[in-house]
Amino acid sequence: MRKRGIIKGSVITILSLLFYAKTGWKALFLMLAVSLIAYIGGLLVALFSENKRSIFVIFLSILVFIFIYFEGLPGKHTVGLSYYILMAMGYIIGAVNGNVKAIKNPIKIISAISFFPLMAEGPIGEADKISEEIWAVKSSDNPSYVPVRLRLMPAFYRFFYGLFKKLVIADRLAETVNYYTSFPLLSWNYLLGLFLYSVELIADFTGGIDMAIAICNLLNVNVPENFRHPLFATSLSNFWKRWHISLSGWFQRNVFYPLSVSLSESKLLSGKSRRTVSRVSVYTASIITWSLTGLWHGISIYYLFWGLTNAGILLLSYELRDKYKAFHKRHKFADSRGYNLFMMIRTFIIVMFLRCFDLMAAASAKVETLTSDYRALAISEIILLIIACLVCVLISACTAKKKERFTNPYSLVNTLSFPARLAILFAMVFVIIIFGAYGKDYDAKGFIYGNF
Repeated sequence: MRKRGIIKGSVITILSLLFYAKTGWKALFLMLAVSLIAYIGGLLVALFSENKRSIFVIFLSILVFIFIYFEGLPGKHTVGLSYYILMAMGYIIGAVNGNVKAIKNPIKIISAISFFPLMAEGPIGEADKISEEIWAVKSSDNPSYVPVRLRLMPAFYRFFYGLFKKLVIADRLAETVNYYTSFPLLSWNYLLGLFLYSVELIADFTGGIDMAIAICNLLNVNVPENFRHPLFATSLSNFWKRWHISLSGWFQRNVFYPLSVSLSESKLLSGKSRRTVSRVSVYTASIITWSLTGLWHGISIYYLFWGLTNAGILLLSYELRDKYKAFHKRHKFADSRGYNLFMMIRTFIIVMFLRCFDLMAAASAKVETLTSDYRALAISEIILLIIACLVCVLISACTAKKKERFTNPYSLVNTLSFPARLAILFAMVFVIIIFGAYGKDYDAKGFIYGNF
């Protein structure tokens, strides 16, 4: 059994290194450097626990410098850097806090940080847990073990559902979004482009994560989910509990909570009322956390404004929480389905306008350039996009109704016979082949979050 775990871990590590080498030797060496920095930092914290704070500051500073240098300068963007930098930081922070045991084998931490399904978009995992999953000896008496025959069909359903969202919706919209968002800010054409960009981003990011998690499931490696039906969010706060959960969770664990607790216990606030202490700690921690979250997306003033705007809206909601409760008690319609739908649409619009900062940052960095030979979508393509989007919303709504924490298309067919499930899977593949956006008229697009 132990030999089987070693073989599995070795194969995954080799595949991961090959994937990084394919993106470029610079990307491979940078990933290895970050992995070794995390490895050495974790070991030093374990060996010299009395100086762990100093070790933490030194190694965190090194990782921050690497991130700023390779993400902040034009032309130096490296695939996956934003994600594995956070994994490395989280590993060292966990070691300092005593939540993580130092990994003694450097190959194991390299395998976790380089894990190829997560290299472009995440989700952001915890290095120690992913390492355990990769090198684990799976057996029938292990409660987390899932036999291959039970993993295949759900993983294929999820992978091709993600590919459907990527090729049929996101990539088909990419050129149109690029065209309409080139118009003056807040013109009608720009607003249309902003709406379409929001649709493209949802399909692209959730589709990419679906494919990544499906591959992890095939390898029997458990990674955290990244979305929980984000379209059904009824407020910005609720949205961030549903969208990019691994990122918001990382910043909550490692920045917001430690900072707010230390501020509330600070001598500077001693003698102040509980209400004042609570406000100062929450406000300060929120502003710093969201500023860092914005800068994680890119070293740009636009992403900083994006983070501060998120913080402002969330803090305003925090101040008005008692009024919201009173409103719901006073008005019965506030608990109706119609009002809930209104809140979902309102949240979508708020998030959509926040994405202006994404587009402004991309324009300033010249991430994409408008081509002069733009080809407008045909009526048939517009109808296809509408149908595809409605299908995705329906699948999400049905899985949410079944109390699934994430959009799991397989949960809708798992009670059918094997031939029926296989036929639906082949039909899904056929639809992607026929209606996917690829060929001579289309330019293959990378994942949007691969730019972050």
